[in-house]
Amino acid sequence: MRVAVTGGIADGKSTILTEVAALGFPTISADDVVKQLYETDAIRSTLIETFGTTDKREIRRRILEDPSDRRRLNSIFHLPVMRRIFDFCDSADRPAFAEIPLLIETATQEEFDEVWVATAGRDEQLRRLTVSLGGDSGLAQRLLETQLPTTVKEAFGDYVIWTNRPRKEVREFVRALAARLFTE
Repeated sequence: MRVAVTGGIADGKSTILTEVAALGFPTISADDVVKQLYETDAIRSTLIETFGTTDKREIRRRILEDPSDRRRLNSIFHLPVMRRIFDFCDSADRPAFAEIPLLIETATQEEFDEVWVATAGRDEQLRRLTVSLGGDSGLAQRLLETQLPTTVKEAFGDYVIWTNRPRKEVREFVRALAARLFTE
């Protein structure tokens, strides 16, 4: 069984993944797969051909300024990332969870048995992202503007998990939701 965990940046997807991993479910993160692929010669070569650089800050600057550059970057990573995720999930001996920020944007939600959407609410999302960017609220706002709003993603979810609550409440909700997978 494949379970996708999606949502926007700083919405709490990793929190959910941590909780299900603690229960013994296999987990994989698209962001981690991207980091692994980024180190491969094939991807680095493609980045140089496409952007003239492999510098992450320069590429981020460009994708924030130009939606066509963002689409080019996504096209480089999407298929190899999804292949690794599907291989991982399909080789698991129990339901496997995949954290995929761009699940809805890439229209791959139908490849999963369930879709869980993490959401913290826009204000909390902006606050969390600003903190993680060292207080740069302008950059945080620009990053959020490049993404599909989480409220849109919620419409595609089998379950919506609010992560702007105390961690204990989030943990209990996720654990109850995941526990039912042991009995299905």
